[in-house]
Amino acid sequence: MSTPFDPVKFKSAQKRAWTDCAEGWHGGMAASLVPVSQRLIAYVGIPHGSRVLDIACGDGSLSLMAAQEGASEVVAADVAPTMGTIVERRAEKAGLKKRITFRETDIENLPFEEKTFDVVLCQFGLMFSPTRKKALQEIYRVLKPQGKFGAAVWCTAQENPAVAPMHQILVNHTGSLPQGTPSLFGCGEPKLMQTELQSVGFREYQETKIDVVFQHDGALAAWTAWRNNGPFAAAFAALTPEAQKEVEHQVREVHAKYKDDQGKIEIPAKALLFTGKRGFETLAFS
Repeated sequence: MSTPFDPVKFKSAQKRAWTDCAEGWHGGMAASLVPVSQRLIAYVGIPHGSRVLDIACGDGSLSLMAAQEGASEVVAADVAPTMGTIVERRAEKAGLKKRITFRETDIENLPFEEKTFDVVLCQFGLMFSPTRKKALQEIYRVLKPQGKFGAAVWCTAQENPAVAPMHQILVNHTGSLPQGTPSLFGCGEPKLMQTELQSVGFREYQETKIDVVFQHDGALAAWTAWRNNGPFAAAFAALTPEAQKEVEHQVREVHAKYKDDQGKIEIPAKALLFTGKRGFETLAFS
């Protein structure tokens, strides 16, 4: 009999992992996702003078871009308090300290009043919500009428054949995950996000798929970057030292398949961008 999924334990592990690897994430994987942030900002649109909430903000690239596009106030929210240090440092350097603030926040329990934001953004965070409907209800609640939600999630494992094997390596060492455990590719099924957004009241759903490339200067840089990816780090930390060595060896073997003649590693991936609008009514959530 498999161990039942424990959402509290899952959230705690994710928070601990992201808190511990914040600087490593900023110096590693995050740079490859800047083009995604640029595409998402353009896809959603940031009205001049708007109030924006960036959930699962990470190192703050999306928040900085929203402010640069004309948002008068941006709340950068993340479960990891150490991300706040990075966001605040970057905001000050960019001359945006007065318009960007950080809040330590759980996506399923947003500490904001109803109808607070013109735009809510979430880049690669929604798929890790144990109760995704609750997260979407919260996002809908804090949006103003006609406010817009825009997000990026990963497409299915089948559409990410370069990335999926690295996560399968971890599963092979940790054992089958309990039913209900959030998945990196859990939001990528066709029409899934359209159905889920519409179920909580969102209208005017749109989506598009984009290519993403994780770029690393070499084998060590690639391994270090992936080791400092929160979900990977959380699972990796639970392994024995012997298992960790084996996982590192196997992941490096996957990376080697994408090495060019100069020794650089470029790992392709595919993501889904989507948007939806809140209507004028207040939905009675069940």
